[in-house]
Amino acid sequence: MAINRNTEDSWNALDPEALARHVLRRHHFEETMPVPIIDVCLAEGIRAVRQATFRDPAVSGMIRYVGDGHVIYVRATDPPARQRFTIAHELGHYLLQIRGVRDNTELNAIERGNVEALYRRAGQVDDEERAANAFAASLLMPAPILRKLGDTYKPRVLAGFLAVSEEALRIRLRSFA
Repeated sequence: MAINRNTEDSWNALDPEALARHVLRRHHFEETMPVPIIDVCLAEGIRAVRQATFRDPAVSGMIRYVGDGHVIYVRATDPPARQRFTIAHELGHYLLQIRGVRDNTELNAIERGNVEALYRRAGQVDDEERAANAFAASLLMPAPILRKLGDTYKPRVLAGFLAVSEEALRIRLRSFA
């Protein structure tokens, strides 16, 4: 897969944690709590983020090329913390697997509106899904903030500051152990 990077960028586009740090730094959100995920999406080229109802109850989000740009859809009935993680996860797919690819038959099908190529079922875990999850966790729960505040606040309080679920925060904190 081709990776679209500007020559002045020094981050590793294949490392979700490094990419998340780069995105936060580029938009000056590295110390912002909570990370303004909608603003990040728009700054990264996502045209819109919309709430949706999916026929399949196992689907929590998706990204689709619509008209003149990519739109992230998130399940309307999910709690706000879950929606934020889903949005960051879909942004991860966009940055890690979609944006830099151009001469790819699958992407061309996606851009013509073939949703199936980007459709992910809950519970399906492959390398792309793990990378998107790692990106989302790194973006919404930046390592420097966790190192600075992780021992000071209880997980419930810190999760509130970061606008993430306590479960997502505990999983992220375990990655530092």
